[in-house]
Amino acid sequence: MDLYSIINENHLWEKQISIKRNEYLVEENCINQDLFFVIDGSLKVSCIIDDEEQIIRLGYSNSFLTALDSFLTNTPTKYSITAIKSATLKSISKNKLLHFLEENYLQNLWIEVLNTLIIQQSEREIDLLTTSAKDRYERVLKRSPKLFQNIPHKYIANYLRVSPETLSRLLKKS
Repeated sequence: MDLYSIINENHLWEKQISIKRNEYLVEENCINQDLFFVIDGSLKVSCIIDDEEQIIRLGYSNSFLTALDSFLTNTPTKYSITAIKSATLKSISKNKLLHFLEENYLQNLWIEVLNTLIIQQSEREIDLLTTSAKDRYERVLKRSPKLFQNIPHKYIANYLRVSPETLSRLLKKS
């Protein structure tokens, strides 16, 4: 059983949130202790580096999202989470989630979720270190084909660290 199913079947969701395009779900320098599940819409997790926005993660329907640094350490986040398209999300607090998993001897599920996050982060680092835009594009397309159906290309270009024109050329070739 997956994490979403467990939370859903046990009625653990605490809130349903609707945000409009360009609204913040989480702002930089705030503490975030909620895990979000995207019902519909799309969001970006980003930070500002040298006065430029750098997208580090994208979220869309049926995906979990959080400001992971703050969620894990209970310190202010370096990231903001903003709606790319109007979005509806469900949320559960870290305390409620971990208490339920511990109470029901489901710590292995949490370890599995954390392992998945670590692997995703490792894949992202490889993407950033891959020198060829084509290679980065192909890796992301293989790993997350739904991304290209749910996220506007200008955000994918930022995520891939390529110009929108380069992404357009790569899309035409594939």
